[in-house]
Amino acid sequence: MKIVRPILSACLTFVALLAPVFSQAWLCAHPIDDAVNQRLASKRIQPAPLCTDAEFLRRACLDLMGTLPTAEQARTFLADATPSPIKRLRLVDWILEQPAFADYWAMRWGDVLRIKSEFPSNLWPNAVQAYHAWLRDAFASDKPFDQLARELLLTQGSNFRQPAVNFYRALPQRTPTAIAGHVAVIFMGVRLDPASSASDGFAAYFTVVHYKPSDEWKEEIIYFSPNWPQYKHPLTGHVVMPAFPTPDSLKKQPVTSHPPAREGNKDRRGSFSKPVPVHPKPVRAPRYPDGMPLQLVTAWLTAQDNPWFAQNFANRTWAVLFGRGIIEPVDDIRPENPPADPFLLAILTRHVRDNKYSLRKLLRFITSSDTYQRSWRRNPGNRMDIDAWSHRIPRRLEAEVLADAIGSLTVAYERRLNPSMAQALYLFNSHAFNAKLEKKDGGIARLVTQHAASHGALADIFYLTLFSRFPTAPERAILTDHLATTPAGQLPLEQARDIAWALINSREFLYNH
Repeated sequence: MKIVRPILSACLTFVALLAPVFSQAWLCAHPIDDAVNQRLASKRIQPAPLCTDAEFLRRACLDLMGTLPTAEQARTFLADATPSPIKRLRLVDWILEQPAFADYWAMRWGDVLRIKSEFPSNLWPNAVQAYHAWLRDAFASDKPFDQLARELLLTQGSNFRQPAVNFYRALPQRTPTAIAGHVAVIFMGVRLDPASSASDGFAAYFTVVHYKPSDEWKEEIIYFSPNWPQYKHPLTGHVVMPAFPTPDSLKKQPVTSHPPAREGNKDRRGSFSKPVPVHPKPVRAPRYPDGMPLQLVTAWLTAQDNPWFAQNFANRTWAVLFGRGIIEPVDDIRPENPPADPFLLAILTRHVRDNKYSLRKLLRFITSSDTYQRSWRRNPGNRMDIDAWSHRIPRRLEAEVLADAIGSLTVAYERRLNPSMAQALYLFNSHAFNAKLEKKDGGIARLVTQHAASHGALADIFYLTLFSRFPTAPERAILTDHLATTPAGQLPLEQARDIAWALINSREFLYNH
């Protein structure tokens, strides 16, 4: 029967492409849509229609909580006669209250914060468990992002008993320059050049961070010195006065150096000298600013007029939902890398500030827009668009999400969004994957036993479970015809496994669209 599986998969893929698409209209204009549609009009790009209810259900569940809805949840949502705009809003509100929502966003931000026990973070399991639980609780309670940042930057103590201090431990290097770069990337979306004056001035605030071991194995104490140690430039030895980065200081400056030795740069003895980089002279202030360094950093970072903090939070959240940021990459915000749509980013940034840095309110705001709910089906005019958001760009499921969607299957996936040969071969012809499908007391066997009397009902369950929709008439016909090949008096176990294999290997299942 395994020979039949690729043929069955191809037939189902072809039929799915013929499915009709119905556009819908929203009740009123949306600020996000106003910005996006103005840009589309200026580019003369025709946007795609809105996605179907089934597509929105699957998309929202995957984007917001990293899991698929159950077959019964999909059936209930699709049967609801409430107008689509209203029931979609209700769906998002329901998702935001699910435990899976906090799990998923803790996983997403856990990557950003480097919550891992192995190299290069080396947090060790006890610290990882405490740090992840703290972060998950923050998302479960919708802790404002500015408050989360304050706790990460200002907490000191044991990395086992004060989970937030692991922010300072999850660094391969623990120099003031490395800490400053870590803070800039995570909370500003900025990559500080370690050789720049912006990095030097910012690093001067983090000389107070210190580490010491304790008597407990692998425990470490992070503490802040009561005074403000001077920061000396690691190359010149000059004392660097603290200074916050500014947009102008992040502009790329030409690096000048002494003329190369081969061009005649000789010392008094006539020997060629080694080129030495010329570093900008430190800006000296008459005295250090009043206040504790990290409190000054936190106050500056979370201030309403900070040019990066709210913008970075909005841009990173947008990237999770759309697969790319308005500024891309999300950790490379600089004058030479402007946003694709500055007006749109300004709207999101203002919404973040006005709503006290609430992730849930930002997600409701974005997912209620036509822009988020557009279909993935392109038209000739928007086929090449990648950053004007005229249509949904399908993207491959992350490894963790894919493993969860398949079930409790242990999948040895690489952490990549792009398809790899190992991933394709695993699903196509893996012994472990096939063993899961053929397990005697597994999920497929239970479904077949429950719906043995109706091949049509079994086809519906497969599609609702994997695609969050009912099969079309041609798709149902393909499935029921294949189930009908079962010898008399036997359950269609082998045929059901063929169908599961074909559907799981389809693009509709493997991609979030």
